[in-house]
Amino acid sequence: RAVRMLATALTIDIYGVENSVTPASDLLTKLTYLGLNCRMHTDTYLQQISAAHLGVADVAVAVSHSGCSIDTVKALKQARKAGAGTIAITSPKEPLLGKYADVCLSTGGRALSIYGSAIFSRIPDLAVVDLLYMGIIQSDYERFSRSLDKSFSLPCKFLTQKGGFFERFLLFYYKNLNLKCLFVPQ
Repeated sequence: RAVRMLATALTIDIYGVENSVTPASDLLTKLTYLGLNCRMHTDTYLQQISAAHLGVADVAVAVSHSGCSIDTVKALKQARKAGAGTIAITSPKEPLLGKYADVCLSTGGRALSIYGSAIFSRIPDLAVVDLLYMGIIQSDYERFSRSLDKSFSLPCKFLTQKGGFFERFLLFYYKNLNLKCLFVPQ
């Protein structure tokens, strides 16, 4: 359901604070590659203003490992009040954030007592982001592979092998884990 909501949304707002900004930003990047109209503000006041301007054709995604980040909860609550579809990516089964989500994607796990547990919370959140990304591509392969081809042809030229997006995708990610583009001389 979350994949369908995102793939068909007019506008997608993404919210997250502190350690949840990393997976939220990753989601923004991936959805932008797919040609989806997304926005993300790190200022919590702007998140709430942005949420108030959403409508029924829009979707808001909130990322909070604890599910209790009050600013993220406020933004998702405002988006729901505006009529947007709402998605929460969070850890606990019944977080405060989940009250305002049409779809709650639980990343599982439990809170850790180690200081700086953000290093552990980001991994499952990023995994959910990757699953959403691949699910959206699979939901309409023709549309999204064209978008990815267009995205990846800008601002750098990737290795041009025979084949489509996935060949370049695999080459890019497996040979360039430092995320630098390989340029092909023109």
